[in-house]
Amino acid sequence: MNLKSNTNYQYLCHIRRPKFCHCTGPSFSQDRPCIYESLEIQAPRLHYFKFRSKVKCVYFKNTPLLKKVVIFNDSHIQTEEESALQMESNLIELFRSLPALRVLHFDNHFIQFLAASGVLKRPSLTAVHLNSLKLRRICLEKMREMSCVLFIVRISPNLEDIIIRLFNSTGAADLNPSLESLDVEEYSDVKLDQPRRVKLEGFTGTRNQMALAKLLLTKSPGLMKMIIKPNAEGCDERQGFLILKELIRLQRPSTVAEIIYG
Repeated sequence: MNLKSNTNYQYLCHIRRPKFCHCTGPSFSQDRPCIYESLEIQAPRLHYFKFRSKVKCVYFKNTPLLKKVVIFNDSHIQTEEESALQMESNLIELFRSLPALRVLHFDNHFIQFLAASGVLKRPSLTAVHLNSLKLRRICLEKMREMSCVLFIVRISPNLEDIIIRLFNSTGAADLNPSLESLDVEEYSDVKLDQPRRVKLEGFTGTRNQMALAKLLLTKSPGLMKMIIKPNAEGCDERQGFLILKELIRLQRPSTVAEIIYG
């Protein structure tokens, strides 16, 4: 199994289960469709980490300078039940291990890994440097994924750019009673002073999608633009009109915030 570096630095890796990676350079990238049981990253000089392969667990140890993390599990699709059984970690551990984190990009598989141990509604830590968040294939109607998104938003007061590519899982929408009670007022303590751009792709106007859009609109005084890209198969013209009408009517702290739909 090969690990590829963007530089000429040496990466010392041993033991397949789990795989320990001691990185001595500033950049690490793995784009090949390999299969990993788990990864433990020990890299005091690492600034950039990109990983696109099947992996059940990723642990960051001694990564004080790591600023950008990109993890997409493109080669494997797990059911929610499999993820809950196979993944053990939590969001608190991740952000405490990445004190310099500025850019975080990942998909629903990694979010299931992060939230497998549960998600605190009112965490005590702050990701003070995080300014760019990109999430892919996120189903907000699943409690685990919605809770994880809200956790990251809550602890990241300096987010400037938020991009979420939504995924509508068949039968998931509006089935969980606890999700139905989700309301912007529950997050009145959230402060988002820095967001300039929010982009929500694959939007269909489900209860939790609307709740997240409202939260970001009403808590972002510096917001310049909210871009909503509808799901062509799940949102017709009439639904789009109703979505836009509801969002435009919100009282927003940013007087220049533009809502772009389509």
